[in-house]
Amino acid sequence: MPKYSIVVPLHNEQENVTDLYDRLKAVMEANGETFEIVLVDDGSSDRSSELARGYAATNPGRIRYLEHPGHAHRGTGPSRNLGLASATGAYAAFLDADDVYLPDRLAWHMAAFERHPRARLVISREIYWRQWPSQERDHPTGTDEIVGPQARYDEPIEPPMLLRTALERRGAAMPGMCSVTFDRRLALDLGAIPEHFTSQYEDQALIAKLMLAAVDAGVVDAAGAPGHVLVAALALTDAKGGPRCASVRPPAITWTAAPAG
Repeated sequence: MPKYSIVVPLHNEQENVTDLYDRLKAVMEANGETFEIVLVDDGSSDRSSELARGYAATNPGRIRYLEHPGHAHRGTGPSRNLGLASATGAYAAFLDADDVYLPDRLAWHMAAFERHPRARLVISREIYWRQWPSQERDHPTGTDEIVGPQARYDEPIEPPMLLRTALERRGAAMPGMCSVTFDRRLALDLGAIPEHFTSQYEDQALIAKLMLAAVDAGVVDAAGAPGHVLVAALALTDAKGGPRCASVRPPAITWTAAPAG
């Protein structure tokens, strides 16, 4: 049984799936037999389903393909939850189809869990990768930016201090979904992601729950060091994403003010 599960949600990602597979092969080569990859197809209507099924068929035991009943499109929260519930690893991490792990990312997180046996959550900072000529619509003249929570390097943090810091201090960013590795059973026991989060902020809901419940091993990389997670410039940093973000902010804010569930 693998120790780590990487859950990859997909919805109409045919332009990214081939590159994603190349990235996943690199991860497999770098990390041996310690993990599995779970591809969750959220009702894709392009060739994503065909490609993902093919990758699973050629890598039995390492890559699995899942979809909702009836090939339904249910959104981000339910799709991440399906992957978490179906995974078999003790620890889980997410990799979105348009994001990239640096080669040492998983190894750094594995080592952090070994150094801090009480930890159930490990976080890296992220690089918002804006200097990419193939995607000129996203910050064509922008610069890369390292972001992440404000915490001491490789030092355990008792809950709820990290979440409190992120909420109270300007510039203390919440981590992104692709930059955390966590105890999978703990996430499920906490109810995983509220299923009404079907577009955005589902990552923040789960991470907030984990920060409230788990001892965090702290940020496991220093600025400029290996082990960062590369994150593409997402809608939240894209001017075109503004109206969509605004439309989902009220439910997110309401959830953070309500009892956990």
